[in-house]
This record gives sequence, C-alpha cells and structure tokens, in this order.
Amino acid sequence: MALLSVLVWLLSAAMDLVVPQVLARVIDEGIDGGDRSRLVGLSLLAAALIVVRGAALFGARFCQRWYQAGISRQLRNEVYDKLQRLPYAYYDRVDSGDVITLAISDTRTVQGFTGYGVMEAVRTVGIYVVIVTGMVIASAQLTLMALAVLALMVVVATVYGRVVRPMWLAYRSQQAQLTRVLTENLNGIRVVKAFATEEREIEAFGAESVLMRERALAPIRLRARAMPLMLLLTGIGSLVVIWAGGLLAIEGSISVGVLLAFYYYFTRLIQPSRRLGFIVQQVARTAVSADRVFGLLDEPVGIESPPGGAKQANVAGRVDYAGVDIAFSQRAVVSGVNAAVEAGDIVGVVGPTGSGKSSLLNLIPRYYDATGGSVRVDGQDVRSFDLQSLRSAVSIVPQDPFLFSDTVRNNIAYGSPDADLEQVIAAAKDAQAYDFILDMPESFETVIGERGVGLSGGQRQRLTIARALLRESAILILDDATSSVDTETERRIQDALRRRAGGRTTFVVSQRISSVEHADEILVVDDGRIADRGTHAELISRPGFYRDLFDLQVRQAEEARADLAAAEAAGA
Repeated sequence: MALLSVLVWLLSAAMDLVVPQVLARVIDEGIDGGDRSRLVGLSLLAAALIVVRGAALFGARFCQRWYQAGISRQLRNEVYDKLQRLPYAYYDRVDSGDVITLAISDTRTVQGFTGYGVMEAVRTVGIYVVIVTGMVIASAQLTLMALAVLALMVVVATVYGRVVRPMWLAYRSQQAQLTRVLTENLNGIRVVKAFATEEREIEAFGAESVLMRERALAPIRLRARAMPLMLLLTGIGSLVVIWAGGLLAIEGSISVGVLLAFYYYFTRLIQPSRRLGFIVQQVARTAVSADRVFGLLDEPVGIESPPGGAKQANVAGRVDYAGVDIAFSQRAVVSGVNAAVEAGDIVGVVGPTGSGKSSLLNLIPRYYDATGGSVRVDGQDVRSFDLQSLRSAVSIVPQDPFLFSDTVRNNIAYGSPDADLEQVIAAAKDAQAYDFILDMPESFETVIGERGVGLSGGQRQRLTIARALLRESAILILDDATSSVDTETERRIQDALRRRAGGRTTFVVSQRISSVEHADEILVVDDGRIADRGTHAELISRPGFYRDLFDLQVRQAEEARADLAAAEAAGA
C-alpha cells in the first residue's frame, strides 16, 4: 500500500510539472497569439490535467491513511507483545508511569510519523525535485534567485530542528513523571485518604502539571518565533520572482506565459518550504519517542524458553535447590542454598522480612533466574524447560493479590479458561470464598472493579487462592496467601488444601505458626540462607527463630484469651 501511495503521488507530481507548461501555452499561444481554438483546446487540457491531479492526490491520501492504519496496528501489537514477554526484572527497575507513557503516547507519536510524517517528508522532497526541474526548464536565471531565498528557509528549518529536539525530550520526560505521579496516587488513594493528605497531593500534582505546561509551551514558543520568519522569507521570495521575472519579460528574455508558469512553480514550493519547519519538529519529536519505543523493542527478554526446551506433560513436583545464589543489582539476596523437596510434600517457609523467602520460590517458575547454582524440577534444571510448560506446572498466590476488572467467575477461571461452573464453584468452596460470592448482586457473574475494589483484603486473597486451586498444577506456592484472613477461615482453607493436595507439592510462606505447623517440613530462611529445617515439633524443641516466633505467638494468644475472659467476667 505504501508503494501504491508513492506511485499515485508520482502521478500527481507529474501533473504539477505539466500543468504550468500548458497554462504558459494558453497565455502565449491562445491569448497573446489570438488563437481562439488553441485557447479553448489548451484550457480544456489544463482543466483535465487538474482533475487528474486532484484524483491522484485523493488516491495518494487514501493509500497513505490505509498504510498508516496498518503500521499503527503492527506497532501497537509489537509493543504489547514485548511488554508481555519482558521479565520481572524489567518491571522492577522501571516506573509504571514511564511504561504507560511509552506504550501510549510515544507509540502514538511514532505511529503518526511512520504513517503520515514519512510520507509527507518523501512527498516534500519529491515536490522539490519535480518543481525545481520545472523552474529550471522555465528559467534557470530566475531559479537561482528563487532558490537563494528557499535556501534561507531551509537553514531556518534546520536550526529550528536542532533547538526543538531537546525541548521535546524534556516534555516527554515530564509527561512520564506526571503519569507516574497520577498512577501512584490512584494506586495509593486509600493511604492518601487515611492520612488526609489530599491537598498535599493536589499541590504536588499541580506543580508537576505546571512544569509539564512549561515543557509543552517551549517548542510552541520557538515555533511561534520561527514561523513569522518563514512567512517573511516567503514574501521576499515572491517579490523577487515578480520583480526579476517582470524585468526579463519586458526585455523579451521570457514570455508572460513562462513567467506565470514560473510563479506557479514557486508558489508550489512555498507550502513545502513552510512545512519543513513542521516536518523538522515532527522528526525531532518522533526521534525522542522512537528512541524510547525501539529501546523497549530491543530490550532483551532475558528469561525465555531455550531452543528445543523440554515440554513435560506430567510433572511430579520434586524440587531441588543446589548451591543457589541470587543477586539483584549486584546485591546478594540468597547465598548457597541447598534443599530437596519431595513430590507431594507440604513445605512451610518462614523467616524474617526480607530474608529471601519469596525470592527462592520465584526461581521455580523462572520469574527470575539464579545467579549461581541451579533449581531442578523432577531432576531437570528449570532453565532447560519450555517456559510455558514449566509455568503451567506451577500455580502461585502472590503476597499482593491481583484481580482483573471482570466477573468473579472469570477471575477464578483466569488460569483455567476451559473450567466449567461446577469446577469454579468447587474451587471457591475450598478457598472459603463461596459464601461471600453468593452474597454478591449477581453471584459468580458479578463484575469486580479494578484490582478488586470493594472487596476486603481477605476476600481478594480467597479469590486468588481459588484461582490457584482450580488450575490443579503439580506445584502450588502460597506466598503469605492467608495473611488477611482470620484464623478459623485459614484453618478451613488449610484443611481443603490437604484434601486437594493429591500428590501436589505445596510451599506455604507465612509468618503465622498456624499456617505451617502441619507441614511435612519447615524451612527457616534467614539472611538469604536456610538457617534451620525440620518439623514443627523438632523446631520448637530447639532454640532459634522458629521457637522465638512460636513463643511470641503463643504468648499473644494466651494474653488475648486472658483479656477476653476478663472482659466476660467484668460484663457478668
């Protein structure tokens, strides 16, 4: 379609070259020559050529828009596909505001230029070539005078482009900053309201908005200064052509018809010359956005399936850590971890905040790769698996439960789109979510707001647990998945997990002793190492973090019971 647009435009450009020549003959042969038949015939020919030129321009514009739509769709899809494939580490180091600005604003800018801007640039260059050829044919002497003025216009446009590019770079950076502030505020709106800091947030957003306005006005002010200069040069050029061409016509060096044709050519160059400023500005603006967009597209995926990666239909669920090290930004998080978990075991993982518990478990589905040692599933290094096959064998309930703006049923069945309603209901019952779902306006067809707005933290956790249970993967990871539910609900969920285990390997990360005390084995992680391991009975029998945690929680429970008993006695 792009080639067709160029070909149709070439037809239009050919008309630009021919029409003035015909008009010159209309004046010289028809009017000055007093030949009525030549006047009528050449006028009709000129009219026909103008109609052909108009039709060609329409066809070129139509093809250009068609091409632009195709480019836009392809670029949007490539950017979205890349965002889906980038690893966790990428999102750990970039701000969400930058990603949103890049995916929407920068992509739109590049789309617009690759469709409209490139064609306009090619068209402008083509017009110069065709029209200057016609001008030389009409009068080489006049052409030199006109091009001297046009050269000044090109110089102005070039200088303008060099100055405006850093202005657009500053604007894009500020746009990303404003998006980041807005995104953070919306995600943390409950915290804002809890601390009554609305006015402070409004002022902060207003300050960023004012700065963005200044960044946006800078290139506009520059253009406002450059455009009058371009118009002045255009006027000077017109006067030069009329004055010098008039003298040549009086001397008899050129005919009046040729002068008219030359002036037509010159006026056809005025608009492209003016447009140079716009094109240069678009090039500068697009170059900034293109650097960001293509920087994203060139970003290494990092974690992907190896060539011929193993596709395991039936994963038993044995997990081995062999000398595992993890480092983020050259900072060691986990060092020299060795552990073996048999298929079907339920393993508790406890430890202080920031000790590396989640990092260890994130290695199993390859959200990150170990920087040293290896993690094996069923005796095979996870890096040798086909990535989709590996992740289909692992279900995870993250610390921060996420729900999509969709129905309850679709949220639970997100990882199992072929599950029927009965299976969804069964998973909801095991996750202790069934009762509160029935209380919703449309039960399982109730649409949940963005990120589960309107639901309590415990309700969101139970829905994400149901999602993981429904998938029935060989390995289940519960990363502090019941921290927001009460102990009785947690107990019922654990009973359901044991019933549904059926050989499933389950990792339970928690700071609650009640969540891990019935596990087959408990790993105590501290400072990136496995500090202790054993059953609940074994760990509380010896000094260490686990027994300290147990003593603290038992003491808290006893104090709570004592307070309750005292309150009841006082009430009696």
